[in-house]
Amino acid sequence: MGKRATVLLIVSSILLVVSGISFYFFDNRFNEKKIENLQMSLIKEKDIKDYVQYIFVSQKEDQTLKQDGIKLYSYDIDGTVNKKFMNLSDNEKLNVLLRIFDKTSKETNSHSLIECGKKQYCSIDEIKLSEDAKEGHFGDEFKMDFNETNNEHEMEITHYKGTLPQVHTVSGSVDESSLSLEEQSDVTLTAKEVQYNRVGNLGKYFFLKGNATLEDYYNYGFTNEKDFFSVKIIPDYGDISDEWYIYFKRDEHAELYNELLNSSNIPIEVIAGVPEKTYRQEQGNMAIGMQTQF
Repeated sequence: MGKRATVLLIVSSILLVVSGISFYFFDNRFNEKKIENLQMSLIKEKDIKDYVQYIFVSQKEDQTLKQDGIKLYSYDIDGTVNKKFMNLSDNEKLNVLLRIFDKTSKETNSHSLIECGKKQYCSIDEIKLSEDAKEGHFGDEFKMDFNETNNEHEMEITHYKGTLPQVHTVSGSVDESSLSLEEQSDVTLTAKEVQYNRVGNLGKYFFLKGNATLEDYYNYGFTNEKDFFSVKIIPDYGDISDEWYIYFKRDEHAELYNELLNSSNIPIEVIAGVPEKTYRQEQGNMAIGMQTQF
């Protein structure tokens, strides 16, 4: 083997080793992307940002655990509340924290555990909201652990008189009546996803939010005007070109029918589905409505 060939072989071997090392570290790197997505989702959620000015998902220092080759990083959800929050009752304040809990659970498909890389997990341990401190006065604090027992949650409130803390707790579960249909439901498929893949989502429930009007459009597999009424919904994610025709049973959704009869346009949330038996390839966005909130 010539000198040049030997050099090329050595260089190739070095590059191979470096590439292997790089791949190993790339494949095993710590990834906070899901944490960042969760934080952005909490910031954008209207029912949270109405009461919380600033919200961060923050890693706790010196709280990393290692066991059996698995790393667990601890995080808290921290936020600063506004005057609107401070004017709520204790139970209403608890409900705001429960909204954060519920939103986190839906975003991560878990109450507190997020995969942050190969054999690496991020654990959400606590929600901590606080009032801005004033001169000579510590701001009140509101905490809730990310632990659930029989669907009951406990919020710890620390109120300061001067510098002296007074602590009490408030317990409760999610007030279902105050939640949106999307928050109450386990449905994660969206109308937009179905719109662009109707065949692949036949028979599956999806969530649709928008503005509704009563219509008289019946076509394709949706022609039973006797038992169903037609509603056109312009979705929040689009415009009239993305409109849906949702068909509701008259006997089960009489309240919605009467509301639409007397109102030209109402905001609505719907759980619907495109039945396989009535589907026609040439139809547009047409489905059967199952649940509503308006």
